[in-house]
Amino acid sequence: MKTIFFAVFLIIPLVFACTQKENLQTEWSDLKQKVADLHLQGELDKALLQAEQMLILAENKSNSEDLDVAVSLIFIGRMHSSLQDDVNLKQIYQRALSIRKNILGPDHVKVAESLIHMSEAYRDSNEYGRAALSLERALSIFEKNLGPYHPELDMVLSALVSFYDRLKDYDKGRPFYDQFMTILNANPNHSFLPVYLTKNAMFAEAIGQYAQAEILHGRAIKTAALFGPLTRAIAINNYAAFQFESGNYEKAELLVMEALAILEPLTKPVRTIKITLLESIVEVNLALRNKDKARKFSKQLALYMAEEDLKSHLSY
Repeated sequence: MKTIFFAVFLIIPLVFACTQKENLQTEWSDLKQKVADLHLQGELDKALLQAEQMLILAENKSNSEDLDVAVSLIFIGRMHSSLQDDVNLKQIYQRALSIRKNILGPDHVKVAESLIHMSEAYRDSNEYGRAALSLERALSIFEKNLGPYHPELDMVLSALVSFYDRLKDYDKGRPFYDQFMTILNANPNHSFLPVYLTKNAMFAEAIGQYAQAEILHGRAIKTAALFGPLTRAIAINNYAAFQFESGNYEKAELLVMEALAILEPLTKPVRTIKITLLESIVEVNLALRNKDKARKFSKQLALYMAEEDLKSHLSY
């Protein structure tokens, strides 16, 4: 009887420990969803605080090498990045990368995702060589897992295209743009994210492939409808910018007005986007020499910014 009693005695704390761990895991998952929701709502400061709680929970329920710790670190990094905080993102993302590499191995797609985060941190600190190297290592891992022409390569290819577009190094960016276009043309029914389509459209403009840019912008607008009105308004504005740069001011004006009309009924935070659109409509009307309309929208812009500033002060 003593032996049986002793076995039961051992089982009880084990069950309790498992239950406690499961509770912490549930709490962590709930926090993760809350951070995502707050981020979408534009509540970035609150999202950051919750992400920091995620990290504490993840470390408490396991150890510093747990995959949930890596995810928590990435969430913290993303919030700091969105807030444009002066923090060491490289240190945050490097810890997440090391955890993933140690647990999953060097060729796992999650390691590739962390390399993309590292590239963003390097880019923000003007370490462009390291940023490019991190992106190309990420692409190599994705290709090893998925092949060179899989639709899910769109993220890393678009990041490379955008990176070299910003550096105006079109010769280095061209192979990645061509690879993206090959994937795009081979998958006409795949819903590529509008942001990736737009990045490649901007590169196409830069290298003089205006017909391709037109197609990419059109597909971005069409796909954006699947992601809601805010995403569609952004895609339309990006197409308007393309038309403006091409000298089609009347078409650009119509597109910006369409994007503004989409934003009008939205209640979620759209301040930055709306300001950009109002600035665009002023610029378009100045190009069209419609001084009265430009003046009208300038006043609307000033009034909107004043109202938003007042709301911001009242919220404290």
